[in-house]
Amino acid sequence: MKFNGIVNNINYNYFIKDKYEAGIILLGWEVKSLRASSNIQLINSYVVFKEFEPWLISSIINPIRSICNHIDVLKNRRRKLLLKKKEINYLYSIYKRKGFSLLPHRLYVKNSFFKIELCVCVGKKNKDKREIIKKRENERAINVVQKMFCRK
Repeated sequence: MKFNGIVNNINYNYFIKDKYEAGIILLGWEVKSLRASSNIQLINSYVVFKEFEPWLISSIINPIRSICNHIDVLKNRRRKLLLKKKEINYLYSIYKRKGFSLLPHRLYVKNSFFKIELCVCVGKKNKDKREIIKKRENERAINVVQKMFCRK
């Protein structure tokens, strides 16, 4: 099953140091909406620790009206993340450090459970972003020249 829950610009804005897989606690209507329409927004979401527990903040799951017409729906609610105790301790120590961020990268299904991929990230400077753009443009120019000479 394919989902739209992928943050595409995370590699452009951040250096990814490490990745972790976490379970996510969802309500019934959220599971049904994700399975039916696979529409979740993770772009501005992040992970926060409250009382030594990881929570996913500002992720939006859009409800389906045919499923969620009898209850009040909070699209933008906090969702608890499920990790092993060693992983929580490590991520909490990183969360307290300055300059590091815990961001969700993608949401997927594994053995009928919804999992979220968390990335330990460090923000990039504008200088780093410009270097990446220059490299990309140089690679494109090289590919164009190679295609011109290889056509026969």
